[in-house]
Amino acid sequence: MSGGTYSANFPTASPIQAALSGPTDGFVTKFNAAGSSLLYSTYLGGNGDDTALDIAVDAEGQAYITGATASTNFPTASPFQATYGGGGKDAFLTKINATGSSLLYSTYLGGNGSDEGHGIAVDVADQVYMTGETQSTNFPTASPVQATLGGLADAFVTNVNAAGSSLLYSTYLGGNGYDQGYGIAVVVTGQAYVTGHTGSTNFPTASPFQATLADDNDAFVSKITSSTSPVCSNALAHPASLWSPNHQFVPITILGVTDPENDPVTLTVLGVRQDELVLTPGRDTTSPDAVIQAGAASLRAERLDTGNGRVYQISFRADDGKGSPCTGTVAVSVPHSMKKGSIAVDDGPVYDSTIP
Repeated sequence: MSGGTYSANFPTASPIQAALSGPTDGFVTKFNAAGSSLLYSTYLGGNGDDTALDIAVDAEGQAYITGATASTNFPTASPFQATYGGGGKDAFLTKINATGSSLLYSTYLGGNGSDEGHGIAVDVADQVYMTGETQSTNFPTASPVQATLGGLADAFVTNVNAAGSSLLYSTYLGGNGYDQGYGIAVVVTGQAYVTGHTGSTNFPTASPFQATLADDNDAFVSKITSSTSPVCSNALAHPASLWSPNHQFVPITILGVTDPENDPVTLTVLGVRQDELVLTPGRDTTSPDAVIQAGAASLRAERLDTGNGRVYQISFRADDGKGSPCTGTVAVSVPHSMKKGSIAVDDGPVYDSTIP
């Protein structure tokens, strides 16, 4: 459990911080299964008013805490924001090991206004998801859905990597009124569900079942998908080798591109190059050696009679429509012969295969 305390004699057990440091400190306490004794209990705060407002626990028993701090010396460890951002208070994020003996990381999260962390969740990969409220015009953002403060106060949604060292994404979420995020949950695929309240007439909506503000303050629920890019590094061409060299076009399929969130991925061929001349006087009269139609490539099963085989290089882009696309290259060879041990030697993608 977590919360805030004014007490100089708050019950502690094997504390990371043994004494009250300011007018109010946060606390983090772990009980045994029977609820009969403290396994650990510690203050968490600095020289200002600090309160822990939510806690999450992962499968290993490590605790993740968020809340609000007005301290200039809040306990930090490997922080991605090492200093107080200013304003009335900052949100904070702290991770404590399973035995309660050390801070694995602890960081400020805030800007030049008043910021509070209200809700926290952790996924199976130990990535952290936070929500709360911000009045800062420079709240830390990364790949934001909404890049700027929309009103008096906005909710925020922040995704932090497993090491606590960087923001995977961080965004404002609000309109022209006063908005706060209170709770957050995450599913295995990394989609975050956020709830809170809004006083904005233009709160961001998408496929809403209630499209307009009904009173001074309404509840809201939002689903946010991370902007993780597809992975192109394991891509392969199929077929990867063309035989026989009959000068016919063969459609090529690109396999092995994956999306971390299992979103559908659109592949687009950007270009094809090869290591032999497209036209060789007196030997080769067919061109082009590749055609690109509807984003896919077909290659001519052809190579020079006197060469060491041909290697095509197909460059492509993969896009899931959410994050940044990835790009890659796959190779297709036309061996000089099918004798044992014969392979096509890649002399470099010098020539544009699509030139007539």
